[in-house]
Amino acid sequence: GLNSPLAQILPFGNNYYMDSASGKKGVLEDAARMIVDRIGNAYGQSTNMGSAMLKAHQVLTEFDKLSVGNPQPTMIILLTDGIPTDGDEFLKNIKLFAENPNVVIYIVGLGNPDDKMMTRAAVLCGGEYFKPDDAGELLIWYSKRARDLTVGNVMLGCSD
Repeated sequence: GLNSPLAQILPFGNNYYMDSASGKKGVLEDAARMIVDRIGNAYGQSTNMGSAMLKAHQVLTEFDKLSVGNPQPTMIILLTDGIPTDGDEFLKNIKLFAENPNVVIYIVGLGNPDDKMMTRAAVLCGGEYFKPDDAGELLIWYSKRARDLTVGNVMLGCSD
């Protein structure tokens, strides 16, 4: 997989999200570079994405409690290198976000993921599925997403 035993939410500093209003404009690009470095050429074929999305939903729920009455736009980026081993759970957990108009989910496919399912999941949540040809293309894509979200939060997740 992505050199990790379990799906995980990657931290930005001390938090599991990045507040782009904080002025740390290079944070998303730095995170993208870190991920590209970690990924290398290690690709797997089975991925526990349902738990990654459930964890992301828990983090978002906690964050929303801190900003009651002022919901922040949130971008979730899921990187995956496989096919969900828990397909039904994955889609069920994706649908938790589909009802929230402040959340957009982008899915980045590396290796040989289930393109059809990933496209469906991303579109359900107002985002897109992107499959970069190389690390350079991935960094360019991240830079564009960073510009898209001038105010709000970013959660970045990797699945193994």
